[in-house]
Amino acid sequence: MSRFVWVATWVLALILIPLARAISKRVLNHYGMWKKQTIIIGSSRNAQEAWQALQSEEVMGFDVIAFFDVDKSSPQASISGVPVLHNEQELWQLTNSETQFIVAVEFEQSQHRDHWLKTLAMHNCRSVSVIPTLRGVPLYGTDMAYIFSHEVMILRVNNNLAKRTSRFLKRAFDIVGALSIILALSPALLVLGFMVGRDGGPPIYGHERVGLGGRKFKCLKFRSMVINSKEVLEEVLRTDPVARAEWDKDFKLKNDPRITKVGHFIRKTSLDELPQLWNVVRGDMSLVGPRPVIEDELCRYAGDVDYYLMAKPGMTGLWQVSGRNDVDYETRVYFDSWYVKNWSLWNDIAILFKTVGVVLKRDGAY
Repeated sequence: MSRFVWVATWVLALILIPLARAISKRVLNHYGMWKKQTIIIGSSRNAQEAWQALQSEEVMGFDVIAFFDVDKSSPQASISGVPVLHNEQELWQLTNSETQFIVAVEFEQSQHRDHWLKTLAMHNCRSVSVIPTLRGVPLYGTDMAYIFSHEVMILRVNNNLAKRTSRFLKRAFDIVGALSIILALSPALLVLGFMVGRDGGPPIYGHERVGLGGRKFKCLKFRSMVINSKEVLEEVLRTDPVARAEWDKDFKLKNDPRITKVGHFIRKTSLDELPQLWNVVRGDMSLVGPRPVIEDELCRYAGDVDYYLMAKPGMTGLWQVSGRNDVDYETRVYFDSWYVKNWSLWNDIAILFKTVGVVLKRDGAY
């Protein structure tokens, strides 16, 4: 009994402590007690990407109030509604003892980085964040080392999915999670199957997708379209140039005439994807992973296609919790590549929790 209590205590602590921290930060943020005004030194691509990243993680406590144009190369008065400052007098008029600074200049602007680190130190700024240009480098879980008396930092990049223990943990997590969800939702699955199949067609269908290592498999879904969906699509694309352009762009139609009444409901709520739990049990898919794609879409992954082929496609993923169908294709590819390069079991758990919120709010679903 004491052993069970010990294990249960640790399991609950691992879940509740991060949850309590996240809730506390959100409450403080809601009352304006967490965020501090922040100025980003830089206004080029790296600075703008830094701002976008900070917007997605409000609990980090950065309230960006301005960019500072370090080399007077930006004629813009604002970026995404945030003012761009062009002289130091404006900058220091905005600051106080609590102001935070982030230096996010481009690689070729290193002289400006060095200048501003010295300038901020002379103004007694206690803490300055630096965001270097490391696009494409897997940073999550990366180890850092320093060489004493040299301005050299070593980044040790870990390919977590290459480790046997990581693959075993992910597979075990998938099997336990998928079987648990199937058992819990079995009555709902039977009801949905009956509702979908009332028009005489099969309730579940499989569409070919590309999986780990390029292996093709049948990705299962509750049927949300009419039985003659192929013919309906061909007719729409032949007669409607707007629909044709939308299809060519994302392989999706926002107002798809093929979808049935029940289909609209199960798509909005993502219930149409529940049969993929069986794909997870079989090993074709994972609970979390890149978005499953057809073979024709691989060309759109360009140089990132190898990352897609390194992992099993997921029922949900970073793309699902970051806008779903509202996200353009280039961003989807970026999310899939980022996920593979930065995989960890904790990321999978976080994405699953976020998925619940996204599904309940029906963000980006159609």
